[in-house]
Amino acid sequence: MRKVFLDTSPLIYLLEGEPALRARVSGQLAAWVQSGVWLESSVLTLAELLVGPGKAGDVRLARRYRAAVHELLGTPLLAVDEAVAVYGAELRAHLGLRLPDALQLSAAVLAGCDVFYTNDARLRPVGGLEIVLVGADPGAEA
Repeated sequence: MRKVFLDTSPLIYLLEGEPALRARVSGQLAAWVQSGVWLESSVLTLAELLVGPGKAGDVRLARRYRAAVHELLGTPLLAVDEAVAVYGAELRAHLGLRLPDALQLSAAVLAGCDVFYTNDARLRPVGGLEIVLVGADPGAEA
């Protein structure tokens, strides 16, 4: 079964983005779900999602993010455990990634994901993981 890791930015676009971005992300996620693709993300994604609402004191938006994450995913959020930390450190050391990006990519690879869905064009494929940008064709298959 194919697995897609959802980075933070597509989820922000899904709930707060301009209509074109919301439609693009919603269409891509729907296409993946309809084709049987499994969606994954990590606890780091949730932490990143909750920063904006936390700064703004927007409890309702924080609840919406938490609900959306759990509704979209077929499994619990992936943990950032020791294995993720070690591989993330390797990625950061060798590729010069920011720590959150390295940990997200590490979690995706170690969970067996095929695709990393993001809007960060600086990220490059690692460990067999394909990078799919939000700006890519929303009908693309994983």
